[in-house]
Amino acid sequence: MALAAIVAGCVDAWLLSGWDRIDPANLTWLSGDPAVYQAGWEFLRRESHWSFPPTWLPSLHYPFGISAAELDVLPLVSVPLRLVPRLLPLDFQYLGLWSVLCFGLQAYYGFRLSARFSDGDTLLSLFGAIFFLLSPLLAVQLGYGHYSLLAQWVILACTYYYFALMESASAADYLLPYFVLVAITGFISPYITLFSLLFGLSAIARSCTAAGTALHARSNETDGTIGNAYRANVVHSPGVRCLFWALGLVACTVTAWLLAGFFAPGTHAQLSGDGYTVFSTNLLSLIDPGQTSLFLRQYGSLPGQYEGYGYLGLGVLLLGFIAVVRRPALLGRLISPGILPLFVMGALCFLLALSVKITIGRITLFELPVPRAVFNMLAIFRSSGRLLWPAYYLLVLAAIAGAVAAIPSHGARRGVFFVCLLLQFIDLMPLRTEVSTEARVEYDNPLKSADWASISRLHRHLVILPAYQCGPDATPGGPEAWPYFARLAARGRMTLNSVHAARNPAETYQFDCESMPEQLVTRALQRDTAYVLGNDFALVASSRDGLQHYCRRVDGLNLCTYDPSRAPQSRILSQQLLPPYKLGTTFRAQERPPASMILANFDMKPAVARWTIGHLAALYVRLASAPKCDLQLQLTFATRGALLNRNHTLQRAFISVNRHPIDRLFFSLKGKNDKRTVIIPRALVGTQITAIQFALPDAVSPFELGTGNDTRLLGLYISSVRITSAGAGAVLHRNKAAATGK
Repeated sequence: MALAAIVAGCVDAWLLSGWDRIDPANLTWLSGDPAVYQAGWEFLRRESHWSFPPTWLPSLHYPFGISAAELDVLPLVSVPLRLVPRLLPLDFQYLGLWSVLCFGLQAYYGFRLSARFSDGDTLLSLFGAIFFLLSPLLAVQLGYGHYSLLAQWVILACTYYYFALMESASAADYLLPYFVLVAITGFISPYITLFSLLFGLSAIARSCTAAGTALHARSNETDGTIGNAYRANVVHSPGVRCLFWALGLVACTVTAWLLAGFFAPGTHAQLSGDGYTVFSTNLLSLIDPGQTSLFLRQYGSLPGQYEGYGYLGLGVLLLGFIAVVRRPALLGRLISPGILPLFVMGALCFLLALSVKITIGRITLFELPVPRAVFNMLAIFRSSGRLLWPAYYLLVLAAIAGAVAAIPSHGARRGVFFVCLLLQFIDLMPLRTEVSTEARVEYDNPLKSADWASISRLHRHLVILPAYQCGPDATPGGPEAWPYFARLAARGRMTLNSVHAARNPAETYQFDCESMPEQLVTRALQRDTAYVLGNDFALVASSRDGLQHYCRRVDGLNLCTYDPSRAPQSRILSQQLLPPYKLGTTFRAQERPPASMILANFDMKPAVARWTIGHLAALYVRLASAPKCDLQLQLTFATRGALLNRNHTLQRAFISVNRHPIDRLFFSLKGKNDKRTVIIPRALVGTQITAIQFALPDAVSPFELGTGNDTRLLGLYISSVRITSAGAGAVLHRNKAAATGK
C-alpha cells in the first residue's frame, strides 16, 4: 500500500501540473519565481570552474558574484546535474520532476506516519496519506511556484521518525535520521532545514527525558558509597549527551548551509530580509480559507500574509472536531512526556509565525517592542508565516490519530474517514482548479529580435541599468524580463550585473545603484559591454558626443551595442524617448509620468508620493522652444517631505540644471515641508535636453534608521512636479524661509 500511496502522489502532481510542466525540455511555462530559479540554473550549468561553495556564480551579479542557492536552484539537484552538462539538452529544467518527487514522498511518508496511528488498518493509513497529499499548503506552494518549499514531506518524515520506538534502538540510531534529513534539506531550503532541526531537537529532548527517567530508576536501586558515586558522576550524563547531540545537529545544519551556498564565506550577505512582520501568519489562518474553499467564507488578512496561509481544510477540521467532541480527554495527551517536546516545538513555531506583529483577520492587535538586534535575528526568516507549517501538519496528524482513538468501531472509522476525505477534496476544488489552470499557461520570450542573439559575439558583459536589485519596477522590462536577460547572458557566456535574489548585500548597493549608473553618465561606454538601459540612462547615452555604441529600440527596450558605423543614428532614440515638454505639464505621483518627462532614481510605484532613491535623482525634459524668461520648478511633498526622524533631522537637496548649481533645499523635522519653488535661469535652458538634478547627501535607508528593513537610500518624498514660467514676483530665497517655517 505504500507503493500505492507513492503512485497516488505522482498522479496528483500530474493532475495539478500537467505534463507540460513536468516535461524537462519545456521552458515555455516558466514565469515569476520558477523563471528566476531556471535563470540561476542556466548560469550554474555553464560555470566551468569549481569553487567553494559549488553553487558560486562569478558571472552573475558581476563583478561581485553570487551563490546560485540565493536564486533557489535546489542545490540538491542542480549540483549533481552540473557534473554531467554534456548529457543535458540545451533546454532543460528539473522543477517539474522535482514536484513529482515531492508529491510522491508526501504521500509515502503520509502513509507511513498514518500507519503508526491507524490501529493496523491499512485502508485508514491510505486515507491518512491522501489527507496529507491534499494539504492546501502543498497545492498553494505549487501555485506560487515555490518549488523548494514543496519538500513538505520532510516535516512528515521528521514526525514519523520522532514516534519511532526508542526501546528497540540506541540514541544514535534514533537520532540518525535527523542528521540525514538536516544534511539533505540543507541543500534544499533554509526553511525546510530549520524544520528538520527543530524536529531533531525535539527528538533529542524526548530521548533525554526517557534516558534520564531510566537512569534515575536505576540509580534508586543502588545505595551506599557506590550509589553515591554513581549519582555524582553519572546521573547528569544524559544531559551532557543530549547537549552533545544538539550541538552536533546544529553544526550539521550550518555545515550543510555553507556547502550549499546559502551562506558563502567572504561575502557580505544581509541575513535579515525585507518583509518581516508583513509575510506573517494570522491568528485565524488555520480556519481562514481565503478564496480556496468551496464552502467556507474568507475572514480576510493583511497584505503579505499569503505567506502565512494555513487553512486546514473542511475535512480535517471536521475530523478534529469529531475527535475532540467524542474524547475530550485526548487533549491531555498533548502534554504527556513523549509528546510534550513536540507540542512545545509546534506552539513555538506558531508564535514565531505570527511575528512580533499580532493580527487577527484584518486587525492588528498589537506589536511587541523588541530590541533591534532581536528584530534582525527574527527577520533572517523574513517569511515568518511559513514557520506555521510544523504546527499545521502536527494538527493534521492529531486530527487523524484523535479520530482513530475516538471511534472504536472499525467500520465506523472507515466511514467517517471516507466522508471527511471526500469533503476535504470537494472543499478544496477552487484551489486545485486555480493551480491546475495556471499550470497550463505558456509565456513568450520578450526578446524576439535577432539583435539579442548576436550581442554575445562582440561583448563579454551585459549591463542592465537600473539593475533589478535597485528596483524591480524600474529595471528595463520589469521583473518579468529579468529571467530572459539572465538566460541570454548565461547561454552567451557573458557576465550580468543585474540579479534577482531574495537578499542583496547592503555593501554592494552603492556600486550597483550609484557608482555604476554614475559611470555610465560620466564615462564612455565600454567596448566589450552591451547595455540595456532604462529611458533615463538611454537618453543620456544616446545624446552623448563621440558615442561609439549604436543605441536603438529593440522589442520595446533600449539596447546599446558597440557599432561605431551606426553610432550616429543613436540620436534618433533620444528624440523618440523624450518628446517636447509643454510648460505647465504636471507629474503626479499617483499617475504615470507624462511622456515628456523622464524621472531617474525615483520610486516607480504610483502612490501618494514617490521617494527619490540614492544620492542623486534627476528629471529630464526637452523644451519645444527656448524660454523668453526664467522658469520655475514647482514641487509639492507628502508627510514630512523627506525621510526624517528623531535620529535624522535634516535632509538637504542641492539642485542643478545641466550640472550648473542653482539652489539648495532644506527639510527639517519641524519645518514646513509641503511645497518648494526653485527658479531656473533662462540662460541654462535651451531646446536640447534639460537635466534637473537633485544631489541628496543626506539620503539614508530606513534600515539604517531602525525604522524598517528597506535598504534603499531614500531622500525626498515628492507628490508632484511641474515647470512653468516664473512670475514677476519670484523670490530665489523663499525655500530657505519655508524650511525654517518663517
